[in-house]
Amino acid sequence: MNINKIVIFLQKTILVAFIAVSFYATAQPPAGYYNNATGKTCAALKTALRGIVNNGINFRAYGDLKTQNVTYEIKPRTVGTGSANVIYDIYSTIPNGTDPYQFTPATTECGNYNGEGDCYNREHSVPQSWFGGGTTPGPGTDFLHIYPTDGYVNGKRGNQPYGEVSNPSWTSLNGSKYGQSSLAGITDKNGKYAYSEVFTIHIPLNTKFAVYPNPAGNFINVQLNDYSITSSQMTITDMAGKVVLQKNIAVQNGLAITDASSLSNGTYFIQLKTHNEILTSKLVILK
Repeated sequence: MNINKIVIFLQKTILVAFIAVSFYATAQPPAGYYNNATGKTCAALKTALRGIVNNGINFRAYGDLKTQNVTYEIKPRTVGTGSANVIYDIYSTIPNGTDPYQFTPATTECGNYNGEGDCYNREHSVPQSWFGGGTTPGPGTDFLHIYPTDGYVNGKRGNQPYGEVSNPSWTSLNGSKYGQSSLAGITDKNGKYAYSEVFTIHIPLNTKFAVYPNPAGNFINVQLNDYSITSSQMTITDMAGKVVLQKNIAVQNGLAITDASSLSNGTYFIQLKTHNEILTSKLVILK
């Protein structure tokens, strides 16, 4: 069975870059997985399959994201005093430098704001207008694309998509930009196009490898851009720096699939040691 995996990670001046990785895998469902659908047809079969697919899904309300954020969207404090961990805000984080400010989980949640650094709230990385808006269970409450962000910058971005900006009309303290897109929009049938306003996030993160899915469950996929690497030492540490998992992994065509079932829910750092460098990325386990 051919499975196309989409690896999403941040680049220097573009919020997301998509790398499609194709590989072959053979998988079998657990014993008895389809028992409830056996012998059924038509509407009854559809209903049974829907029940099988939905089994174990825990739909989250929009308010539940507050707990999710302070549990999983955190990083160690490096600026100021207060809590040991702070909110991982994409609009103030400067990975290779000093953050202009940092938010204490829960206690600096918006509220009102008058400028950057006042408080944080939640933002849909995919504009709400694209899926009808609202915060009912579904896209409106999807933890995978809703992030804690600076409330003021969130308001500046509004409902604009992410993209590249060359001549910004406004720039945040970490280099995120608001302005007209430097790339042409979708071309219509008569060959015309328009340049829409977009928002660029400036986060120079490591792009030499990616971990997905992220958040992950019992297994994680490690994708390396260097296809010459055939093995690597993988070390996973918790937020306090304690090693919770360490082993050598085999890499084939840039991809390694490894068992993470021993990890509890939480935020970790995954480190790969290759033949000439050490690579690090954030990993969230959510089962």
